[in-house]
Amino acid sequence: MNPLSWYVGFIGRLAKAVTRADNAVFFKAACSRMSGTVLNLGCGRSTFAKWLDGAREIRVDITRHQGVMVVCDAHALPFRKEAFTGVIMEEVLEHCRNPMLVSREVASIVVQGGRIALSVPFMFPMHDVPNDFFRFTRYGLESIWTESFSIVSLNPRLPGLETFAIPGVRLLHEKNAIKPLALISVPVSWLVWKVILRPLRFMYKGTFLAGGFLLEGERLARKKGEQC
Repeated sequence: MNPLSWYVGFIGRLAKAVTRADNAVFFKAACSRMSGTVLNLGCGRSTFAKWLDGAREIRVDITRHQGVMVVCDAHALPFRKEAFTGVIMEEVLEHCRNPMLVSREVASIVVQGGRIALSVPFMFPMHDVPNDFFRFTRYGLESIWTESFSIVSLNPRLPGLETFAIPGVRLLHEKNAIKPLALISVPVSWLVWKVILRPLRFMYKGTFLAGGFLLEGERLARKKGEQC
């Protein structure tokens, strides 16, 4: 591997260390509360198997990747009703054209008392274009998911000043003339975030500034007349 390729890979890991900093803690805890059969919806190349102690993970994506078990669209899930005790969606909902329809599809395949755990971006650059459709406030998430789930937790990730580290590290994913700036902006943004912004997060308790949100919910009892 030549030095430039190594360095690009290195700063790529730094970038993900910032943008997914709160995800690992959240999903590890959420997985510990899941059992049975868990759907990793929109998995890409990720797996949560190491945190799903004893649970079976079914990995699903709209495109074929290594490790994907079922290729399907989240708007039309090909599973029987109440087939899963949990669903995980990491950075998926913003890529769905109809998030409410997806939430109803998820609700139909989760048993009563089953869990969902998901993360979404808020103050975050466009990515995976042209399939990047939405940004969600906490209130938008509540309106989508409370139809069939009770909200167990809903918290910001990268809150407050930490949000300002995101553009600098995301330059690595640009596909234009400014991308080379990422060779400098990523390590500088990571260092500022790690040394200054992250330690000061305790000073900000609001959700006005947030890189995204982390939601955990529990499937409610089905309403009279609701199809399962």
